[in-house]
Amino acid sequence: MRVVWTENAHFTFDSILTQIENKWGEEIALEFYLATHQKITLIEANPYLYKESSIPNTRHAVISKQTSMLYEIGLDAVLILFFFDNRQEPFI
Repeated sequence: MRVVWTENAHFTFDSILTQIENKWGEEIALEFYLATHQKITLIEANPYLYKESSIPNTRHAVISKQTSMLYEIGLDAVLILFFFDNRQEPFI
């Protein structure tokens, strides 16, 4: 299934990636980048792989101990909604 990123997904991903790079360096930021794209590849193949969130029609994929993403499964595409810090757990 095709994956589409929302503007908010791009913004929150870039923000988290920048924070990781500033705090832990380029190598850790690259690890996060690769882990995220690995999860997205898995979602392309099996959109129902990760657990449902408390928000209707959305799923919650843990990228790392610190970061997760929320996505929605549509008829012909998976829509990545946003990334967030797991310590905040925004309404999932």
